[in-house]
Amino acid sequence: MSNRERIATYMMDKLSEIRYIKNLTREPKSVDELARTSFPHILVETADETREDYHTGTSGSRTATIEFLINVVVHGQDRDSQRNLIFEAIERKLEEDRTFGGLLFNSGVTEVLTREIDSAEPYGHGAIVFSATYHYDRAKP
Repeated sequence: MSNRERIATYMMDKLSEIRYIKNLTREPKSVDELARTSFPHILVETADETREDYHTGTSGSRTATIEFLINVVVHGQDRDSQRNLIFEAIERKLEEDRTFGGLLFNSGVTEVLTREIDSAEPYGHGAIVFSATYHYDRAKP
């Protein structure tokens, strides 16, 4: 299993501990097909990654910073309050151990996005950008 996948798996395990989340996935789903009891719905996706050398020589030591996009969809009348509650719960849970059990050098929420569109009613959308820095081993020839 790749380091990226280990980090994603750890994140999913931690997020599954949040009692407010009713549906957690890494596979996109149409929100129109979800039951009302499936909200808040969370979709976790890996996003951009940057890499840089941190050791000179032939060892190939590098750091990588990967971003995860944690998409949040809520349903109902109090969408803004629901979204804020989930954002806070996610951030608190992921900050319990910023090294993810030693997988990471550091991590944290770098951005919170709200996507409220009138036509989206009864859904409220938002996302958290979560950055994780870890040791990346260059592929060996």
